[in-house]
Amino acid sequence: PGLPTGEALHGVMAKCTKPVKTGRHAVSLCPTSFPSMLSVAATFSKELFEEIGAVIGMEARALRNLGAGGQLALWSPDINLFRDPRWGRGQEVPGEDPLLTSMFIQRVASGMQSGEDPRYMQAICTPKHFLAYDIEDNEPVGRVAFTANVSQRDLVSYYLPAGRAAAPIAKGTMCSYNAIDINDGNGAIPSCGNDLMMNQ
Repeated sequence: PGLPTGEALHGVMAKCTKPVKTGRHAVSLCPTSFPSMLSVAATFSKELFEEIGAVIGMEARALRNLGAGGQLALWSPDINLFRDPRWGRGQEVPGEDPLLTSMFIQRVASGMQSGEDPRYMQAICTPKHFLAYDIEDNEPVGRVAFTANVSQRDLVSYYLPAGRAAAPIAKGTMCSYNAIDINDGNGAIPSCGNDLMMNQ
């Protein structure tokens, strides 16, 4: 309760701090803004993914420590896949490949949460949006109130690997805005209330 949350899709979303006195010095912090994750993932560099996560976590913690309102539960990374170029959030994600996206998520999450002292977490990685949010062909309701009709095959081979990669590492998960119908006879169930997706 009361844990500050915020975006960190390509760096901590925060304004530069005003100079803050720390001993004899005044320190200000402008969080790093990284390139779009689509560009970063194109490097296929596990080390780079982890370093970016570490910088995001460290800057979030530093902003908090400086009293600049830094967020500690970060909605990042975006685990959706860029399957349809019409989807409006493609610049947030690592791409369309489940394997690359899974590797990306694991490394960013690990870097974001692991600080210098293993007793403390730098920040809480909260991947988003679980599940099947990246479908754009859903007019007239838009990308917030639609039902994703997902086949069992797509569910297992395409949508779940990224969530499965994040689950053992990330300390949080943000469910998607949409409902999901996996054609199992249960009909459309909103993601946040979907027991099968959230708990099983």
